[in-house]
Formats: sequence, C-alpha cells, structure tokens
Amino acid sequence: MFQVLRSWYRSLLSDPNSATFFIIITFLFTVIYFYSGIFMPILVALGVSYILEAPISFLERKNILRRTISTYIVIILFFSSLVLFGIYVGPSIASQGSDLVNKIPSIITQTSDYIKAKVEEYPNIFEHIDIDSISAQITDSITSYSTEFIKTNLLGYLMNVTSFIMYLILIPLLAFFMLKDKHVLIDGVKGCFPPNLKLASDMWNKMNIQLMNYVSGKFIHIIVIAVLNFIIFYCFGLNYAILLGLAVGLSVLIPVVGAGIVSAPVALVAFTQFGVDSTFWTLLGVYGVGLALDANLITPMLFSEKMKLHPFVILASVLVFGSMWGFWGVFFAIPLATFFKTLYLNWPRGKYIDSGTVGSEAEIVAEERTVARNAKDDLDEAISALSSAKEKLGRVLDDIDRIECTEVQDADLSSSVPDQRQQNEEASERQS
Repeated sequence: MFQVLRSWYRSLLSDPNSATFFIIITFLFTVIYFYSGIFMPILVALGVSYILEAPISFLERKNILRRTISTYIVIILFFSSLVLFGIYVGPSIASQGSDLVNKIPSIITQTSDYIKAKVEEYPNIFEHIDIDSISAQITDSITSYSTEFIKTNLLGYLMNVTSFIMYLILIPLLAFFMLKDKHVLIDGVKGCFPPNLKLASDMWNKMNIQLMNYVSGKFIHIIVIAVLNFIIFYCFGLNYAILLGLAVGLSVLIPVVGAGIVSAPVALVAFTQFGVDSTFWTLLGVYGVGLALDANLITPMLFSEKMKLHPFVILASVLVFGSMWGFWGVFFAIPLATFFKTLYLNWPRGKYIDSGTVGSEAEIVAEERTVARNAKDDLDEAISALSSAKEKLGRVLDDIDRIECTEVQDADLSSSVPDQRQQNEEASERQS
C-alpha cells in the first residue's frame, strides 16, 4: 500500500510546480468552503469584475479611454442599472411572486379538476389513481416549502439590514478596485505563493480568458432570454409576465434541464388563465420557438467555444457546487467543471523524476528512453527521405540545365546560318 501511494505521489506530485499548484488549489477551496460567508462579498465582487472586464478591456484596448476612467464609467453604469431595476421592477417581481404563491392551491385544484375530467373519460386506464389525494399532497408540499423558504431565506436576508447595507457598499468598492488595479493585485497575489508557479501560471492563462468570456456571456444570456420571454408573455397578456420571464432567464444557469424545469410553471399559469384553447397552444408554440432560437442561435453566438462537457458532468457539477455555494455555485458550476477537466488533462504525470528513482520510476525512465529512441529513429528516417528527395531534385535541375543549354545552342546555330549566307553573297558580289 505504501509503495502504491509512493508511486502515485512520485508520478503526480514529484514536480515542484505540480506540488505548489496542488497546495494552492487545496488552500483556496478549503478557505472558500469553510469561510464562504466571510468571503462572500469578495466572491460576489470577483463575479462582477469578470462580468465588467470585457467592456473595460475593450475601451482600453481601442485607446478610447484609460483603464481608470473606463472603470469609473462602467461601474457607475452597471450599479446604476441595478438600482433602477430594483426600484422600478423589484416591487412588481415581489408582488407577482407573493400572488403566485397564494394562488398555487387554486392552480393545482384547477389542474387536478381537468385531469379528473380526463380520467373519467378513460376510467379503465386510471381507475387506481386517486387524483384528489395526489393534488392535496402536492398542494401541501408546495405551500409549506414556499412559506418556509420565504420565512427562512428571503425574510432573513431582508431583516438583516446591516449585512445588506454592507454588501451594497462593499461590493461596488471591491469590484472597482479589482478592475482598476487588476495587474497590481495579481502581482501581489503571486508574491504570496512559492516561486514554483509554472503550472499555476499556465492553467491561469488557459482558464482566465475562457472564464471571463463565459461569465460575461452568461450574464448577457440571462438578460436576453429574460427580456425575450417577458415580451412573449406580455404580448399574450399572461399573468406574472415579469416573474416568469425572469425565471426563464435564470433557467439558463442550469443547462440541459433548466428550460424543462421552468416550463412547468409557465404551462400551468397559461392553463389556469386561458384553459386548453387556441391561445394556450399558440403561447406554448411561440415559447417553444423562443427556446429553439436560444439553443440554435443565441447560445452559439455568445459561446462560440464549447465547453465540451458531458451532460452528466454538467448536472453533477450544478448539484455539487450549488449545494456548496448556492447561487454562485450554480453560476460558476460549468467553468469550475471545465477547470477540473483542463487540470486533469494537462496535469504532468511522471515527467519529473529525481535521482533516487527506483522500482516503478525506473520503468518510467525506461519507457521515456524507448520513446526518445523511437523518436530518433523516426527523425533519421525523415532525414534520409529528405536526402533522397534532394538528390532527385538535383537530377531534375541538371536535366533542366541540359535542356536549356541545348536550346541555346540550337538558337545560336540557327542565327549563324543567315550570317554565313550573307557573307557568301557579299563575297560573290565583290568577285563579280
């Protein structure tokens, strides 16, 4: 057992860069997991910084504004938009959410009545299903869960005025300094770690741009989908249009199943309002077209570089990181999964072997020597092929030179014949 662990350590962590990077990752995840409440303003400000880095970098790269001025402008516009959204749209969302929670029992009752009517049409198929008990259980569960959620979470957040004011002041300031002094802060953080940071620097360079593009693109994605669906619901006169549009926009945070989860309340609200008529089916059809546009047009435009993750990995990442860090865990679930995948694929294995290699390490050395020997043989074959090609090319060039020389001689000979005839004619004229 000890030999297995020793071999595993020698293969994965014997490189000082790998060991340093492993220590950094372990330290960061431990601190964030156990002290996420303390560091939450910093993490939220970091997410805001990734969202706003794209426009600031664009203004700086095009020499339109200096980084400090562009940071001031972008920060003011962003947080002013959030404040205006909270003032004008927040009360509507809160009232619609409260009204929807109060109407959940009537929505479920109406749906169960419709299902019972359909069951009575086919009694032989649904004779063992008790619709009343099922609807009562669903109503009690949803009502109790909604009430408990409001009491324990929303009211708790709203009642903690001190924390709310602290977040309201600290997050913009932290995001501003993270964006304004980005390079200074990065250099300062690097100085806190050991010198063997080659692997960490490589991983940072690979993931930083991809993470920034994902976060900013996902933020735009949420806004576009929320506005698009709000317009659809508003045009049809659907109740709770703002709330449902925002819910559909936030559903893009959970790929694969997010749209399916949020489609259920949309269909139930539309059913209770319109019934099963042409308006209901037209609304669902237009809503389905919007989902198709999102999947085939909007998402490819915003995320040209695919994460290439299996759906199981995506769902597992959303569940794991969401349970660990809540909303921000769901928001960063896919980048974190991509980070671990990139880390797994690019982690050096058996590339650093010290002078004390024995046993399995000697086998690694022998394997590397075999690979080097095979590479040398391939290189020799390539050199010989190049030599033979060079010889053939030389022969072709010699043939071309001979052909050109022959053509030149023929041209000289043909040009000398008229000169000889002219000389003979002049000699005969002199004799006569």
